[in-house]
Amino acid sequence: MQISIARKLFVLFLLCQITNGALFKNKAVPNEISGKATATIPSCPAYATPGIQKGGVMDTKNTKTYETSKDNLVVYRLFTQPAKSNKAVKIGTWWTFVKPSGKKADYMAKNAICSEFNDMTHMVTCTLNKNQSFCIGPTQSMRCENGDVLPPNFNYQTLIAGAYKKTDNEVIGPGKIFSSCTVTASPLI
Repeated sequence: MQISIARKLFVLFLLCQITNGALFKNKAVPNEISGKATATIPSCPAYATPGIQKGGVMDTKNTKTYETSKDNLVVYRLFTQPAKSNKAVKIGTWWTFVKPSGKKADYMAKNAICSEFNDMTHMVTCTLNKNQSFCIGPTQSMRCENGDVLPPNFNYQTLIAGAYKKTDNEVIGPGKIFSSCTVTASPLI
């Protein structure tokens, strides 16, 4: 009998909860930020962890906050273009240090992204300025509008909190948080 990937990920999630986050805390710093950022405080802000089946990261005990120590830390974000009111925008709060690749469906499942929020037509690549804070943590589960539940897993989610103000839709990223940003078509197939 073959065990599904979703079931394996769920078992890992349970182990993390049972061990009070030790599985993630002992995980090495992602290669992409090694030597370019230093740990500052032990966890992400509470709003990064909206809860089970609501996206974000699992919980604050499974997260770490960092600050960039150099000007050359590159981040990626997939978004919807042209912008639609309920879809992901170019400069937002959730990013990745790993350049997206592969199949769109696999990427969405791996990162708990529902298609109603982001159809990933484009990618923005930005370079973080020095002394910018971000937090990383394992992916929380997400319930999509169609009823599908994307399971939690240990792929890093990266929150750059100051990149976007949702209250007034004001983009504050370029020049304050990022030194440069470029937009290309999505690399996903």
